[in-house]
Amino acid sequence: MSKFIAYTIKNSDFYTYSQGIEIITDNYINIHNKYHNDTLNKLIKEIDNKNQEMELHNVYTSKNLTSICFMVLDQIVRHENLQIKTCLNCGRYFIPTYRQNEIYCDLDNVDKSPTCKEKGAGEQYRKNLENNKVQALYRRIYQQKFMTTYRNKESKTIQKEFEQWKKEARDKINKIKKGKLTEDEVYNWLVENK
Repeated sequence: MSKFIAYTIKNSDFYTYSQGIEIITDNYINIHNKYHNDTLNKLIKEIDNKNQEMELHNVYTSKNLTSICFMVLDQIVRHENLQIKTCLNCGRYFIPTYRQNEIYCDLDNVDKSPTCKEKGAGEQYRKNLENNKVQALYRRIYQQKFMTTYRNKESKTIQKEFEQWKKEARDKINKIKKGKLTEDEVYNWLVENK
């Protein structure tokens, strides 16, 4: 941050970049319109919980693209803990909105399809299934057993067997992750215990 500020002070060109920017200061009116019927205690609680709808945000306008780029860079530099991430789905850069460990962007797509955040988890799960034969077989057997249980709701035996199988299968898959069992051992167990 200090390098950016020092460079800005040293080079007078940067002053011209910030010249054509109009700052519209947020004034709580939007927040008032939405929350004016809430109790004072509820408002305090929302503010303490860092509800993002309760934050003030200034709006920067300019007819000069260079000025806008300068302001964006300035804001990024001023927030030292601000992380810029690459979306695992589309590869675009984004700034996490709620948590620092977000991996999918929330940017609108040109074709109006769901955002990467909306569709990313499902896509990643499907990719993992394609690459992991144990997980794919577990999923297929699980769905078969679930449907059998669903169709035979009155049979306590089938439900009990399903719950027992599910518990054992998850335990074995967790043992793969811990290195106690190999994928082939669990795959063979799944085939034998369909």
